[in-house]
Amino acid sequence: MSTERTVKKTTTEFRTMARGFAWALAVLAGLACFAPNPACCDDGNLWYKSFDASVPYTTPLVPDARSAYSIFPWDATGTLGQNLVVKITGIFPYARYMSYNVYDFAERDPLLSIADRQIIPDPGCVNPYSPGEDRQEAPEQRTYTIWFVPGTENDHSAVFDKGDFPNIRYLGVLGKQTGENQDRVVELPLIMYRLYLPDQWDPFNPYLGLTCPASGPEDTVACGVSGCARYECKINGWVPLPRIETFELKEGPDGDFLAPLSQPPLPPIAETVLDVAAEVLSAGLTSDVESTENGDSVDFYNFRAGGLLPNENNKYVCAGLSVLPGKEVAVIRFKPPTYPDTSLDGDAYRSFPDPDPQVRYFSMNMSGALSTLTTGAVCDTEAKVAPDGYIYIVTGPDDQTLRYRVNAVGMNFLPRGLEAFPVLVYRHMMARKDFTKTCGRVPEYSKETFRKAVGRYANLPFDDDLSYDFNRDGRVTLADFQAKTFMGAYAPQGKYFTRFGLSLRMGTPGFTPGSLF
Repeated sequence: MSTERTVKKTTTEFRTMARGFAWALAVLAGLACFAPNPACCDDGNLWYKSFDASVPYTTPLVPDARSAYSIFPWDATGTLGQNLVVKITGIFPYARYMSYNVYDFAERDPLLSIADRQIIPDPGCVNPYSPGEDRQEAPEQRTYTIWFVPGTENDHSAVFDKGDFPNIRYLGVLGKQTGENQDRVVELPLIMYRLYLPDQWDPFNPYLGLTCPASGPEDTVACGVSGCARYECKINGWVPLPRIETFELKEGPDGDFLAPLSQPPLPPIAETVLDVAAEVLSAGLTSDVESTENGDSVDFYNFRAGGLLPNENNKYVCAGLSVLPGKEVAVIRFKPPTYPDTSLDGDAYRSFPDPDPQVRYFSMNMSGALSTLTTGAVCDTEAKVAPDGYIYIVTGPDDQTLRYRVNAVGMNFLPRGLEAFPVLVYRHMMARKDFTKTCGRVPEYSKETFRKAVGRYANLPFDDDLSYDFNRDGRVTLADFQAKTFMGAYAPQGKYFTRFGLSLRMGTPGFTPGSLF
């Protein structure tokens, strides 16, 4: 047996053993993440749990490390849950992006989403995500109200008039799924509130009501709630979390009406998290990623995101990183799309531009295919751009000497972390329609999809459910699914190096990052 095969066999055995550890890690993180906990900055709110994905190894399902999340699930199998109406009142945060996504959590499928710019502000208020509006508008001038209602528009038109409820979203049929019912029935709805990249603190902004200098994490700010920790307020975009109220939709002698409900029916969420972790780890992600490993190159694919509660406003491409000896360091490069820079000195700090840049946000995250935990990220405003217009990211062991040398030559360092099966996740958020080099153009890849594509040209039987039509003759290869085929220079692409070999290259007189490719 060759040395290469021996190493690969050892690596496979290592990954198999690591699955047990990753399973335990993902479950523990999931239980901690979804355990009941008062929402930050707002005691008494009905959010089931809020969490900060920037803390490494704490949040499962491959979140972005520059985001914060809050979830509200309920049990819709009983009469009360089937008729539950959710009202959310909030203040548009001081952040790059926010949205609400609703999922069928039992199936981990998205039902609907409403992004920041789609939300109609309350009368007399503004939506700071609209181009040209003041992003630093005072909190009382940037409020909104959203309703999530079971059924369809025709079911409750007498209660919910469009004129009075501009931000109403219907959830479809809620209830207990039975074999006799052929229509989709949602047993476990889950509302997820997402927020990306809170604004940097501006001590000269009077609207944020800051009461003390930024000298430590325990400093307090007004934030709409007295005694709110500065850290908690920042991850929520410098405003309180949106407020949840629940109602039961009842029938009365004069028609349907809303009855206030103080305690909604909560599901057995801990058991559900165990099921989620089991299904994610058995969903074939690791197998799909392993099937694309190819020599010394690092290629990105659109792996299926089902089961990971994907954000409807994001599109993803991913690449598995080898753990074989001699490939301990990888260098990734890509051309960055334009984006609205909401940092203190950025072009979009005061208002979003018109027309929109190519994407709202982009980032490269380090996650694990086995644990689905995120360990770190390089996002758009943090990334250093080389003189040739590309972003170069070096991944590898968290070695301080390597980190220093990488930063010194104008590249970015993203440590590989402790993952047994590291995966790089590259995101494009809300790509402009005429931007054709986005992650959303890459066809979905799985071993099964690849088999069906090959079968098409080999006259083998298959189900014709491919989302992308290759529309050509000839042999289908992995290149037909790779991001670089569809995104060109905007696609992340990489090469492996030894740590010693890369250090030698970086020490060469006149070195430029582009010389590595």
